[in-house]
Amino acid sequence: MSYRRDYFQNQMDQMARVLGKLLADLLGLKSEGKILEANDLTLEVFSKDIGFDFEEIKNTPPELLLDFLIEKKQFSDEHIQHVANILFELGLEKDPSTGSGRVEKKNLYNRAYVLFEYLNSVGTTFSFDFLLKMNRIKEELNDENS
Repeated sequence: MSYRRDYFQNQMDQMARVLGKLLADLLGLKSEGKILEANDLTLEVFSKDIGFDFEEIKNTPPELLLDFLIEKKQFSDEHIQHVANILFELGLEKDPSTGSGRVEKKNLYNRAYVLFEYLNSVGTTFSFDFLLKMNRIKEELNDENS
């Protein structure tokens, strides 16, 4: 039984490292202005290294996303935090002046918000980072609706 638990823990740790590296790479590409490469990298890493299509996250309704990640994909809170940050960073780069950019930004932000809200509710310590990101999402979504 211990072997199975150790194997499972190793798998979870490896996924956390992959998601953390992906986030770091996204931030690096973003700082270099390589937005399309950031999107492509996200799709590639989820497909090859994690074993499912990132489009599944983007296509899952926000209200079902937590169940999808926790129950179906067995993500830990650490994994969910990485996904929330990835969704947030991808949302930042969408151009709201175009119809498709506005829709995609809203979709990414709605999913990120749900995840940040969950993480904020289960966390044992206050996260100023989550609060800032949640406020930014609310502001941008409210500006869009005005």
